[in-house]
Amino acid sequence: MARALLSLTVIALLQIGLPTLVAYWQGRRGGDFHRWQSLGCRLWISFVFVAIGFGHFINPAFVAELLPPFIPFPYLMSYLSGAAEILMVVGLWSSQQRWAGLVMIAWLAAILPFNIYGWTIPGAGRMNPNFETSPYYLVLRIPLQAIWIYLVYVASGQSWRENFWPRTRATA
Repeated sequence: MARALLSLTVIALLQIGLPTLVAYWQGRRGGDFHRWQSLGCRLWISFVFVAIGFGHFINPAFVAELLPPFIPFPYLMSYLSGAAEILMVVGLWSSQQRWAGLVMIAWLAAILPFNIYGWTIPGAGRMNPNFETSPYYLVLRIPLQAIWIYLVYVASGQSWRENFWPRTRATA
């Protein structure tokens, strides 16, 4: 358990820390911190999503094992989900980055149950972690999913202040 928590700490520091350090460094040089933080997060989350998306094409059996039996055509679903992840990255770099970010957040929330399901299958295969081979996998996976949601939120230029406390115009 201690090893899993240490791994989670290192992963969290890398995932959140790298884009934030880039933003801090650029902010100290006179740049806009939030703009650079958004750019750093967008670069990182793009790398993660493209790598995972291509992984769906390279090794579709890995993804097919995570799908419950009631979902038809697991290999086709692997290819479609890989394409969707790559298309979401394209959207994140378009003029619709806020909408693409919200779609990515919904996607990350929607796929977490499949990761949990795959973990609960005993002997699911040597490719996917399960409770027999990796008992602390979910200790890492669930917080990692939350970190990715945060990174997508920042990368898409979302703002807590603008979304939940909109500015009101002063009336003359």
